[in-house]
Amino acid sequence: MNKAFEKINETTYVCDDGHVRFFLLIGDDEALLIDSGMETVNAKELAHVRAYERSVGVYPQS
Repeated sequence: MNKAFEKINETTYVCDDGHVRFFLLIGDDEALLIDSGMETVNAKELAHVRAYERSVGVYPQS
């Protein structure tokens, strides 16, 4: 199941899957995913996708 990230600003995204909200903070060299601890099956995959997209200059529509 694909969940969309919503852009807050150039380095911050939020994803709400209906049960838990988590944030992706993107730095120059690394990214940090902040999760409330509830089970989200593909959170790591979502973080990798967003980090890759940013590295190639693709940004989600906000």
